Amino acid sequence: MIAKRRAITCEEFPDWGTAASVFPGFETEWRVSFDLQPVLKGELLTLRPLRPEDFPGLFAVAADPLIWEQHPARDRYMEDVFRTFFREAMDSGGALIATDSKAGQVIGSSRFHGYDEEASEIEIGWTFLARSHWGGIYNKEMKQLMLRHAFQFVSAVVFLVGPQNLRSQRALEKIGGVCVGSRRDGSGRDSIVYRITASTFAQGPLGWRGVRPDHRQHREPLALGEPARAKAERPLRDDRRTEGQMDQADGPRESRQ
Repeated sequence: MIAKRRAITCEEFPDWGTAASVFPGFETEWRVSFDLQPVLKGELLTLRPLRPEDFPGLFAVAADPLIWEQHPARDRYMEDVFRTFFREAMDSGGALIATDSKAGQVIGSSRFHGYDEEASEIEIGWTFLARSHWGGIYNKEMKQLMLRHAFQFVSAVVFLVGPQNLRSQRALEKIGGVCVGSRRDGSGRDSIVYRITASTFAQGPLGWRGVRPDHRQHREPLALGEPARAKAERPLRDDRRTEGQMDQADGPRESRQ
């Protein structure tokens, strides 16, 4: 008997990676609506959508010149320059603000950008953290939260890093990022592209413990078809409108600014 194709619900298969085994010989793809501004809670920090009233608190963090000393936009600690950055973050629709889970104060921000449903890919970037929260553990938890969220919707996440930003490159490699090439960002600057796929994330240092139940509602079922994970192996498109960033981890760096 030949199995008929049908939609699979998240309630039936909470672990989306096992849904492909429902029908032997077929694999499942989910039709998703990527939630670009979720609320993500960790032990150390919380990420939530950036709001207009967050400007004073976030600028208080960004006003430290040492945060930007290795960044192409070294004057971002200046209020007028940061206002432009903040406005672009608000307009992006994917900006998140990070707060310390214990103290509650603002400690930085990051963004989801350039969701490509066809390629099953999104970018994480524009990340910066207060120097009081440098040292790796806060950056790692931020990336872990964002990657776990992203892999509910896509098969690959990319990060753009400046060629001279060796510390950011090492930081991404530590969390499982693989250098897959280079391309120019939206400002015409050369950037190195790092990619993390769902499979490498699952096996990597940040680990994968499954999809959080409170995020399942974002996934809508689709009839069986081409597996999304196969799309992660497609070559990068070099015409994406992006710009180079630094990734804040163990020092003054930031992903895609």
